[in-house]
Amino acid sequence: PEVTPPDGAAPLTVSVTGPRDSLLALADSVATRLLAARVRGAAAPLARSAATTGPTLAAFRRYVDGERAFRAGRFAAAVEAFQGALAADSTFALARYRLSVAADWAGRGDLAQQAAERAMRDSAWLPPYHRHLASGLAAYFRADADGAERAFRRAVADRPSDPEAWFQLGEVLFHHNYLRGRPAAEARLPYARALGLVPDDAASLVHLVRLAALAGDARAFDTLTARLTAGPAPLVRPDERRELAAIRAFRFADAGASVDGSVGARPAGEAQRRVVADAAERSDVEVHNLCWRVAVLSRGAAGDALCAVLTAPARGPEARALGHWRLAELARGRGAHGIAAAHLDRMRAFVPEWATALDAAHLVQQLAPAGVGGLPA
Repeated sequence: PEVTPPDGAAPLTVSVTGPRDSLLALADSVATRLLAARVRGAAAPLARSAATTGPTLAAFRRYVDGERAFRAGRFAAAVEAFQGALAADSTFALARYRLSVAADWAGRGDLAQQAAERAMRDSAWLPPYHRHLASGLAAYFRADADGAERAFRRAVADRPSDPEAWFQLGEVLFHHNYLRGRPAAEARLPYARALGLVPDDAASLVHLVRLAALAGDARAFDTLTARLTAGPAPLVRPDERRELAAIRAFRFADAGASVDGSVGARPAGEAQRRVVADAAERSDVEVHNLCWRVAVLSRGAAGDALCAVLTAPARGPEARALGHWRLAELARGRGAHGIAAAHLDRMRAFVPEWATALDAAHLVQQLAPAGVGGLPA
C-alpha cells in the first residue's frame, strides 16, 4: 500500500512478505509501519525503527499516542500511553525504553529506573543499536555515567543519523559530568548534532540555552531563546518560557534586555522584579527548579530574590527549608559564610532530618572543579 505523509513529502510505499496463512499478521505489520511514518520530530526515526520490531498494531497505536504526548510536554499522559502499549504487548521493548524516558521527565524516578532495567533485558533479541540505547539508559539511571556514555557512543557510531542517541549522549554529559570532574559543556556537540537532525527539537534547544547561560554567552542565549519562543506556536511550554525569562533576568543582568516577549525592553532590575512577582504565584516545585537553575547557571552569583520566594510564610515547611538551603548556597558562593550559616540554621528548624543529606550534597558541589555544572532534567 501507498500513503502520502501529512507534511506533503513523497508517498511512502510499504511492503512485507510472508506465508499465505499469516495474512492478518502481515496486514498488521503494514498498518504499523504506515502509522510510524506519520510520527514527526525527534521521535520519528525511533518510532519507525520500533515498528520493525514486531509490536501488535494495538500496542503501536498507544506507542504513537505516547510519542505525541511526550512531544507536547504532557509527560504524565505519555507515561500512561506507553504503559498502555505494554499492556497490549508486554514484549515491546522500545515502548518500555520510551516509558523510562517519559517517567524521568514526569518526575517518576523509580518507574524510570525500573522500566530502563526491564527494557535492557527485553532488548537482548533486538539489533545492536536498540540494545545500546537500552543499556545506556539503564546505566544512566544507575548513575553509571561511564557505562552510559560508552553505550550511547556506540549507538551514535552505529546510527549517526538518529537524533535519539545523540540527545541521550548529551544528557549523560550534561547531567553527570560534574560528578566526574568534567565540564557540562561537553554536551554541546551531541545536543547540536541532535538539533541539526531535527531543527525544531525543543529539548535539545532548551539544553543548549542552558549551556549558553552556563558559559555566560548572552548572544547565544538570546539567539537560541528566539528560536524557542518566536511565532504563534512557540516550541516551549509556559513553564519553560518562564524559566528562560528568569535565567535571562538574573544571569545576564548587565547584558541588555531579554529577547523574550515577557520581559521586553525593560531594565534588568525591573525584569528581575517581574520574575520574582510571577514566581510568587507558582508552585513550590516550579519555584525551586527556577531558583536552582538560576543559581547553578549564574555560578552562585545571583538569584537571592527568586530563592527567597520559597521562604515566604505561606509556603510549607519543606519548601521553606529548601529556600533557605539555596540561599545558603548563594551566600557561600560569595564568601558570606555567616549569612550562609544563618540560613542553614533556619533550614534545620523547618526540617531537621534534612541537615545531613543537604550538607553532603553541598560538599559534592564544593568538590566539583571550576567550569563544571549539572542540572536536573
